[in-house]
Amino acid sequence: YPAKRWDVSFIGSFEDARGKSVLALANAGLKVNVWGNGWQKWSNKNANLIIHGYPVYFKDLIRTIEESKVNLCFLRKLAKDQSTNRTFEIPACGGFMLAEDTQEQKDFFPDGDSAVFFRNDSELIEKTKYYLENDLKREQIANTGHERCVSNGYSYSQRCQYFLDKVWTELKMS
Repeated sequence: YPAKRWDVSFIGSFEDARGKSVLALANAGLKVNVWGNGWQKWSNKNANLIIHGYPVYFKDLIRTIEESKVNLCFLRKLAKDQSTNRTFEIPACGGFMLAEDTQEQKDFFPDGDSAVFFRNDSELIEKTKYYLENDLKREQIANTGHERCVSNGYSYSQRCQYFLDKVWTELKMS
């Protein structure tokens, strides 16, 4: 595994709620790195909030997840997401995922076993601090999340095949 360059990372486009949460972490004294579109106006909000000003894709996304101790997974409020691509990408890359609490995400990755979930900014701060201080526990959860991706068929190709085999067939029959 690559060395951990980043304490806390978020990869994704700007949304107001996401901005408030990463700023809450920065205000609590935690260094937070953000990659994605639309974050420019947040560049000078706090010295601990590092806005890289560009998105990362493909190998850069994988490397960033691998090199981060804590990978944040925020959902889109406007879309009323219950899970997102990052729900699967973070554990698939062997990253530790700290995600917004939804039952759908916990069905894929049980809380405290293969991912960790938070309900509000105070829990986000508390859990981020805890897992930054507990390397072994964090690494165990990341490894279990990765194993769960592999054993449960969470890859893009496997999910597409599931869609074609099950969902598409059912749609065509109705």
